[in-house]
Amino acid sequence: MAQEIAHGTRPLVWSDFQGKAPASSEFAAFTMTRVNLESAYTGRGKLWKGEFKVEAVFLPQKSWARDDRRSRSERVLAHEQLHFDIAELSARKLRKALSELPEWSTDVKQKANALFDKLVAEGEQMQKRYDQETNHGLDAKQQERWKLMVEDELQKLSAFRN
Repeated sequence: MAQEIAHGTRPLVWSDFQGKAPASSEFAAFTMTRVNLESAYTGRGKLWKGEFKVEAVFLPQKSWARDDRRSRSERVLAHEQLHFDIAELSARKLRKALSELPEWSTDVKQKANALFDKLVAEGEQMQKRYDQETNHGLDAKQQERWKLMVEDELQKLSAFRN
């Protein structure tokens, strides 16, 4: 069973896509990502301090690609890689937001969970918008625009890379 692939370890390759393509899908490939949040809390009276680990991961077993040359093109792989990069963008936004929480508070756990829910939901909306605006990577001009925009946003948040 393939392990999750953490963002930043290496670019995706076609062999990472190990799920089975559904016959009902019209798409060449599908990328499943997730943002993981691990937290540990230390208490001092009514005050709590949180320590967080945030990671964007690619899920090989739930990601798939059709088994033909046209589907497994460099263009399609670049589109799928950008889905993974958008997940990393969500992770960096979450790392930044968590780093801005007060060091000690009575509700750090609730605040951390609320930030997670908010930023993951925003990331999912961004993923949908990406596919809509690029027509699932078929619109080369929009694909390039998204690539540059995501690279720029990742660079702005480079202090929060994993």
